[in-house]
Amino acid sequence: MSDAMKQALASRVEELPETAGPLAVDAVPLDILEGVRDALLSGETHYTDRPGMRELREKVAATLGRSADEIIITTGDREARFVTRLAFGETPPDNAIVIGNWDDVPGLASFRVGYLAAPKEKAAKLRSWKQALSICTAAPSQRAVLVALK
Repeated sequence: MSDAMKQALASRVEELPETAGPLAVDAVPLDILEGVRDALLSGETHYTDRPGMRELREKVAATLGRSADEIIITTGDREARFVTRLAFGETPPDNAIVIGNWDDVPGLASFRVGYLAAPKEKAAKLRSWKQALSICTAAPSQRAVLVALK
């Protein structure tokens, strides 16, 4: 990288806002922290199924009255909306796609987990764009949601 490029990059980094400081770990309930710790210690440190952990997709599907194959776990509702726009230009007007997250569940906002629910033909297209964007949502984040939902 040339010196000019390094200087340009350094000046752009300096323009970024200051960090807000560390997250308050005590804001995450102990059972969620223990559940994530247990999952990590048991070796759950790998990629999950690309559309998300089957168990989590089944919980979402049961809540929405859908099939687990119609659910895609995302890194929050922002990624879900972005994937939808990539796939369809905007949310289809037939309300066939449902976007949600668990940010209102105490302790889960920092894990950034959301979901998309769509009929199978639309879900396949969404899944392709999701995979191209971020492969899968982090296993510890998905596990945190599963612990919180039990």
